[in-house]
Amino acid sequence: MMKELDEELQKIVDREYNNQELIKAVNYEFAKKNFNTNITIQLFIENTIEIKDMHIYQKIAFAKASYSTLGKEELNPKKYFHDKYIRGYESYVYKPDEIKMKKKLEFIGQKYKTDEEKQKILQSYDEYQISKVTYLNNEYDSEEVKNPYWSIYNNNLHYAEVAHRKDLKFFTQEEIESTIKSCIYASDSTRRSMGVFWKQYCQYSYDRGEISVNPCVEINFKDLTKNNQKILKERLYEIDKFLNLCRLMMSNTNELHIMPLVLARYGIIGKQAIFMRRLRWKDIDKEKMVVNIYDENKELMSTIPIDNKLVDFLIHLQGVKTDQEEVMLKSNAYILGVGKIINYSTVNSRVNIACKSVDGLERIPFGDLLFTRQLELLLTIRKDRRINTEDIRKILAIFTENNNINSVKITTLKDRYEELTGDIVPKYYYNRSKENVKLELMDENAGQFVNDICKKLGLSIE
Repeated sequence: MMKELDEELQKIVDREYNNQELIKAVNYEFAKKNFNTNITIQLFIENTIEIKDMHIYQKIAFAKASYSTLGKEELNPKKYFHDKYIRGYESYVYKPDEIKMKKKLEFIGQKYKTDEEKQKILQSYDEYQISKVTYLNNEYDSEEVKNPYWSIYNNNLHYAEVAHRKDLKFFTQEEIESTIKSCIYASDSTRRSMGVFWKQYCQYSYDRGEISVNPCVEINFKDLTKNNQKILKERLYEIDKFLNLCRLMMSNTNELHIMPLVLARYGIIGKQAIFMRRLRWKDIDKEKMVVNIYDENKELMSTIPIDNKLVDFLIHLQGVKTDQEEVMLKSNAYILGVGKIINYSTVNSRVNIACKSVDGLERIPFGDLLFTRQLELLLTIRKDRRINTEDIRKILAIFTENNNINSVKITTLKDRYEELTGDIVPKYYYNRSKENVKLELMDENAGQFVNDICKKLGLSIE
């Protein structure tokens, strides 16, 4: 019964989140089929709908508590609900416009000096991030534990919650495995840490009765995080095939849903897709074949190389005639929106719609598209000579906000490149002369090597 209750309530969340009257009707029909008395039916409906200042998942937990107390006169549903399900939420009551603190949260994932700064940070978080801050404060005392866990979650897992529009604890085993596998841009140790965090967070949620089973129990995260050439190759998106896929999407949806994917294929992403969200038409420099990326202060951050295929496809999506292309590329309008920067959740919603428009197509991760573009640029360099770790660093810097590059990121991209191509990337030593470095990287057969690799991987390099 509890499993059926979980499934029915999850359907309500997924499909009828904002329609309370319809939720009441669905609740009534479900309760009428499964519960014995009118009092129980009414209690079920009241518990899931009419408690104010409660998050939807808290209402679900309350419904479970009501069900758990049926036939047990000594148990009060509201007290049982509070004791078993709400302890993990006591530190906050989340609202879209404010966060009311009931218990002091010392750790919030960022440094702050005043309560005002603290509240501002908390107000910038969504409900998923708030739940993880609460979890870390409830479960751990040491900052040395909380800080790396928060970094693992916020940098690698939060995007998946936004994309799927649900908390990590409500992911299925298949969704968890798919999310971890898709992070090919993360190091093996990082992905193992993602699995550890996910499993422990779900156990925490299970212990509080927020979920009926820990979906991570049967997952072998050690095997899941092992890369091999076949897995990496399956996550590459050759540009012509990818654009044809986008054209197929166009037959079932519109250009607004497709544009984030097209931009991501060229690496125009940034943290929480900020590069594409800030991008204006005038930032496309067709003469130099680059896209200029600016920060919030309109300072140039990076120039990302593009090609005619991107420009032509974006113009085509807009339905702009050839003679009007120059006017379009001088426009101050945002590419993903006309009057203002759209939010990150809107980008994810559009991508979900685009991918669902093609039967059997899973959501295409931005990380896969970025990795494909990075590999293309590395192979473009490799056509003329061998590459070294300095080339890896420079490619990463193009796509990374504030040039936030570390040795782990360099090693990860280097390992992925070597695993796919079989090419060995030598380390760059700054104390060597340019002449010696140049001699070390010479390869008379570079062009043929890249042609063979592209044929093997199904890529095309111009």
